[in-house]
Amino acid sequence: MKKTLWGPMLIYMFIGFSIFLFSWINDFEDIEIHRYEADITVNDKGDMHVIETFEMTYKGDYNVRFRDIAYGKYPEGYPFTEGERNVASFNEDVASIKVYQNDLDITDQVDLGYSFLGDYDELGERIMCPTGPFYCESLFANLMPVGGLYGDIRFVYEYEILGAITSYSDISELNWRLFEYMEADIEKVNINITLPHNLHPISSFQLYTHGGIFNQGKVIDNQIFRIEAENVKKDEFAEFRLLMPNDLFPNLDERHQVIADDLNLLSLQAYEEDLISHFEMGEKLIQIPKYGAFVVIFLMMSATIGMYIFYDKEHDIDFKPSFDLDLPSEDTPAEVGYLYRMQKVIDQDITATLLDLIRKNVIGLDFYEEEINSPDASFTLTWKKDHDQALKAHEKHLLFWFFDVIGKDGMVKTKEIEAYAKKDYEHAKAFEGYAKSFMQKVKQEVNKSKYFETYSRKQKGTMRLPLIIPMVYGLTSIIIGEVYHYSYLIYLGLSLVLMLGYLFYVSSIKRRSRTGQEVFNKWDAFKENMLDMEKLKTSSIPTILEWEHYLVYATTFDIADKVMEQFSVIMPTGDKEESVTQYQRSYILRSYTYHRISHAFYDARKSAGTVISKHHSSSGGRGGSSFGGGGGGGRSR
Repeated sequence: MKKTLWGPMLIYMFIGFSIFLFSWINDFEDIEIHRYEADITVNDKGDMHVIETFEMTYKGDYNVRFRDIAYGKYPEGYPFTEGERNVASFNEDVASIKVYQNDLDITDQVDLGYSFLGDYDELGERIMCPTGPFYCESLFANLMPVGGLYGDIRFVYEYEILGAITSYSDISELNWRLFEYMEADIEKVNINITLPHNLHPISSFQLYTHGGIFNQGKVIDNQIFRIEAENVKKDEFAEFRLLMPNDLFPNLDERHQVIADDLNLLSLQAYEEDLISHFEMGEKLIQIPKYGAFVVIFLMMSATIGMYIFYDKEHDIDFKPSFDLDLPSEDTPAEVGYLYRMQKVIDQDITATLLDLIRKNVIGLDFYEEEINSPDASFTLTWKKDHDQALKAHEKHLLFWFFDVIGKDGMVKTKEIEAYAKKDYEHAKAFEGYAKSFMQKVKQEVNKSKYFETYSRKQKGTMRLPLIIPMVYGLTSIIIGEVYHYSYLIYLGLSLVLMLGYLFYVSSIKRRSRTGQEVFNKWDAFKENMLDMEKLKTSSIPTILEWEHYLVYATTFDIADKVMEQFSVIMPTGDKEESVTQYQRSYILRSYTYHRISHAFYDARKSAGTVISKHHSSSGGRGGSSFGGGGGGGRSR
């Protein structure tokens, strides 16, 4: 198993693709808002009449929609003096809803409700805004009578806010937030504001916009003002502040006239100019995570390549493979498998260990020859305890596991091995526990040979040092995003991908020592030699004992079937010499032995996993804010 740089690169790609896929699934919208249009007319009393149009497409299982309309003038954190009596109100006589489906007016076919009338929704609950009934009314439409919300739907809302205007010593303002949440992103936003007739020059008016419509306002003339924006996120607000002369509102109620030292044209202009400067700076700073992404990716890729070269790349050993069927080392099959597969022990290693103990005559094998090829054949294995003095820890553990735990009195049948884990959860759990203990003992045995490098705490700290790069990048993105109200999720996601990918890679770094790499190269060449048909044909035929030894290691390499096929071709043929017949007979017996024992252990391990699995299954935004009044949004369910 050769190492390449593609390994760590694939880790980044897999984690990145997983996060992208999760984000795509999470962001899939079954509600689309194609257009939001608001026609706002302000009269000389300072009242604001609004007609809103939502053009939407529903693709999911929805039945009702709420339009929450907040009308409080002073949100939390308002930076100026608040007028105690300056309170807007909702005109209950004007509110209405119209509903169109595929351009057909279906208003008369649906159920409508209003919070100010004490109406109830389809669940039998009082209609109200999520924030409560204070300074907020909710307009409700239930489309269940027409089959629910599906396809192209257009909602038209009409309402009026009394006393929306506030006047100060030298200026009046309409400081309003139309919404602060929606069911989905809005593709296009169009807001038209019409003021009372006047003769003031255009320079007497200033329009400031915030949130998802930041810096999108236009002064058409001294009466008409327009705001146009695209791709407003569902969690962004739409807010504007319109400054205008006081004499546009001769009939404004005195309650809405607030006189304070900090409330005048200059102070409001200064506040808005600070907002503009603040977010123009944000526009510049947001380029840091935007273009910094390429720098961070480059640095992390460079760090990964550096870690690969210094800590993960296989040692270059001067080794010239030749055709040789002599065993490269005295390591047991499980140890070779652990070395070959980079510190992993698999089922074949346990099977190979069992076969090797049979080969060493530590385990005796009894069977009826005429039944050897029967699928129901059951071999009897006998532990010859007088032959096990020089065994290693994992070999002794396997003997105890099979003969003392599964078997009895030093004997066990292959059928008993197969049936043990099927009995119940406790037996299956015990079987898996002994298998894991076997793997742990193999690891301990290989560590004695120093086949793998061990890294000091200082070296491990050096490996993890580059994690600071995406951490700083992610933290910087969060700070800029929070301060300047930009969406930083994509940059945070990138930093997480780089951190997780790099951390996963350095945590999985395993490298053979120079000694281990040299032994690995020899065993790898030995494996290829066992599969080299052309050279096998021209080499001397191995003895039965040699062939049995090869089969043991072929088992741990998971190529036993191929090796047996190779040897069946080069095996001597004929019926005149008794030695030839004995060779063929031994080959057949050992082949069936391999298959029967392999099947027994595979079936037992599979049964253990199945029983344990069944047991567990049965148990258990952009722009700042002028702190305008209003708010609310849209909800569907």
